[in-house]
Amino acid sequence: MSSAPVAAHTNEFVCATRSSSALSAVNPFQFEIPHPQSAIPNLQSAIETIHNRMIRVPISHISGLSADFVERHLEARKQGPFSSLSDFVRRCRPGEAEAQLLLDSGALDCFNESRPGMFWQLRKLLRKARRAAIGDALLWEEAPPAEGALTIKEGSAAGEAPAEEDMPPIELTRPDTRRIAQRELELLGFPITIDPLTFLSRDEKGNEIDWDRYTPINELHKHVGRRVTVCGLMVADRINRTRATAPAEKPEQNRERGSYEIIESNTARSRAGDLMKFVTLADYTGFVETYLFPDVYSRFGHLTAAHPILAATCLVEPFENRNGFTLRVLHVTPPERKKCDA
Repeated sequence: MSSAPVAAHTNEFVCATRSSSALSAVNPFQFEIPHPQSAIPNLQSAIETIHNRMIRVPISHISGLSADFVERHLEARKQGPFSSLSDFVRRCRPGEAEAQLLLDSGALDCFNESRPGMFWQLRKLLRKARRAAIGDALLWEEAPPAEGALTIKEGSAAGEAPAEEDMPPIELTRPDTRRIAQRELELLGFPITIDPLTFLSRDEKGNEIDWDRYTPINELHKHVGRRVTVCGLMVADRINRTRATAPAEKPEQNRERGSYEIIESNTARSRAGDLMKFVTLADYTGFVETYLFPDVYSRFGHLTAAHPILAATCLVEPFENRNGFTLRVLHVTPPERKKCDA
């Protein structure tokens, strides 16, 4: 129920990523699909309780679920684990739309049944609930059978095939992996069945990013002081308002050298200063901090909003203590792609 990690890094980085505006971005830890047996109330709590280098996405993070359902789920879970799909539906009482969201997000996979099979079961369980509501029975209480009536369990001995009414009228097929991941992206903000970097590397035409064109992040230490072209998924970003610190007589000189002072974090242009952007990029080998000074951001900022994966020509600049480096972005483009074999 989890994806392969892009890279294994610190809990602090995960927390920083998840608290950023790029919630839909790649994660350096493994993520598990939402799990109704979990009583984790929200994503921040999930981050704070990382276990075995995995983050279990809480039910509450599924887009479209009502607050009332989430509250019912948490209260029901306090009474103990759910023994089956039927038990979960009976105790949590999801509506039709909520049941579909739970199914599509993979939250019901913990019951170890196929999604097509659970789709059919959910239809029956919800239809039974509606019938109970029309009568005077309690909404989630199964009415006893009439005296002498043959129940489904009594009519199907152990080892026998299920009754016809228990079977779907047509063969239900499971969506392909990419469609499942696409639905996860829509509901959770990031795919889990396929790791985000792999999923987003392929476009709608089936072309994949040509990673061989770019310098791997884990090799950047070999290129300190040089220009390189890297490609990565934006896992975090923030915009700051800046003020140039150049001497009054030669302001353009310092602007060229990139001498700026951050005076206030903001997300919109302000008359008080220019905008620059800090971006964390991740590829299959690691992640790196980059920054776009105002002149670069004014030219290429729109690409950082339009493309989750970017190719950037950068200068590898060492820290003053030479213990590490960062990338000063000079130019940004969408990544180069190549046709992949069918």
